[in-house]
Amino acid sequence: MDWQTRIWQSRMGFCLVLCSILVPIAAGQEPKTDPKAKIEFRWIEDALIKDVTEDKGITPWEDDLIFLHKKAILTGKDVAEATLSKKDLTANGLGVLYSVKLRLTEEAKRKLAMEIDKGGRRRLAIVVDGKVRGATDFPNKSAIDTNDPSAGFLSSKAEAERIVEVCK
Repeated sequence: MDWQTRIWQSRMGFCLVLCSILVPIAAGQEPKTDPKAKIEFRWIEDALIKDVTEDKGITPWEDDLIFLHKKAILTGKDVAEATLSKKDLTANGLGVLYSVKLRLTEEAKRKLAMEIDKGGRRRLAIVVDGKVRGATDFPNKSAIDTNDPSAGFLSSKAEAERIVEVCK
């Protein structure tokens, strides 16, 4: 093989690699992510509680410092059904956003009810892969049947689909 053939083959190989990277991007495909999302439901507190909450508070929403419980009360296994929805907010300059409504199992609802009986009004964070993706307010025990948790305002359809997939 002469040197010109080797150069030509090197250039063709480089072009093939470059095309395999650029074509999916140009086609609008989303980047690949880990297929299994880790979903936890954790109680939210407004202040640090030693040995109960994480030591460091977070602000997942503007001006709302919260402290998550260290232990999850529920996981993705406690979800009976997950429903994906799409909201087109491009007219408002926000783009297309996705949310996942999470209907809990009856056993999960009983578990939450027992906790609410102990302390009254509670907020529950939906934590996906270590990030708070939503919260649900339970002002009383009866709200458990009407207030389904949801992970929302996700800009990635792939991330929303991962949440649905883990809850099957």
